Amino acid sequence: MKQLRNWLAGIGLGAGAITGGVYVADYEGYSATAYYDVAQKLTVCRGHTGADIVEGKTYSQAECDQLFAKDIKAADDALLRLTAPVPLTNGEHAAYLSFIYNVGQGNFASSTLRRLLLAGQRLEACNQLPRWVYARGIQWPGLAARRAGERELCLSELAHGSR
Repeated sequence: MKQLRNWLAGIGLGAGAITGGVYVADYEGYSATAYYDVAQKLTVCRGHTGADIVEGKTYSQAECDQLFAKDIKAADDALLRLTAPVPLTNGEHAAYLSFIYNVGQGNFASSTLRRLLLAGQRLEACNQLPRWVYARGIQWPGLAARRAGERELCLSELAHGSR
């Protein structure tokens, strides 16, 4: 993980984004060949989705690293834009980066979680994360575990009053 942390720092990410990137990489896993995820989206490498995926192709480590760098940077840029002017703790940054990477910036933008965060209800915002455990109407244990971890990250540097 140290190598991944150094690599993420090298592409210009801050501490919260680096922690989030490591968390994302851990949860997304790695596959050099495309597969359909639980939401039935064609996926490759470390959770990359999109029309640019070539089914049947085996992606190199360098290609996967490039896709991950592009995707994590895009998610981080969206996070910073959608949470401004709220200064996030590193834990909030990491948690919300993982969340956006997984569910997309559109879902984050329209979420109750974001509305609460922007209203200054930070603990309540973190506590919204465990609600996002469904794909195709099915509750997935992997998503529940990911959201529980994101919630813990999110709350880690905040006052512990509403846990």
